[in-house]
Amino acid sequence: MYSGSVSPTPRWYWISAIWLGIGLFDATQTVVVMRSEGMHHAWTALFFATLLSWATWALATPFVIRIGNRYPLSRSRPGNWLIHLVTCLATGGVYAAWTAGLERVLNPWTPSAAPGPFLQLWLSKFTNSIVAFSFLYGTILLIGHVLDSRERLARQQMETARLNEQLSQAQLNALRRQIEPHFLF
Repeated sequence: MYSGSVSPTPRWYWISAIWLGIGLFDATQTVVVMRSEGMHHAWTALFFATLLSWATWALATPFVIRIGNRYPLSRSRPGNWLIHLVTCLATGGVYAAWTAGLERVLNPWTPSAAPGPFLQLWLSKFTNSIVAFSFLYGTILLIGHVLDSRERLARQQMETARLNEQLSQAQLNALRRQIEPHFLF
């Protein structure tokens, strides 16, 4: 009997692929729409600044999922809500800092003029993105919960199948023991 199993693709691979896809879509859409409207920007810098801005969420996803597993959201634990609020705001703050840093370095919006001060860019990115990063944080928690529930259900079904097999084997052995003495005579 073949007992080899195909090793599952690591979760980090899927996380990276999904966030890369989102980043490519967002960067392409930003550049194509702005070009079609006749705007003039540093297109390559804008593309890479937009694409790389999603790296924060790719790196934060495993951490957010781990926090979600360790501190599940429930009515009976209001402290967990506070932990998630702080984590969400911290992740948003890191995202805003990373994006502001990219804009300072790459200057994709107005190549002829220097970008504003870092703190001003960071504050602008943070306040303008609160709804977006709250939504992203909640979506990551939701997807993590769904994936963990699916894995837990698969493990439970496998355990149930194993126990059913053991029960059937035990019943078969009991029947054999009942029949065997009758053939001795």
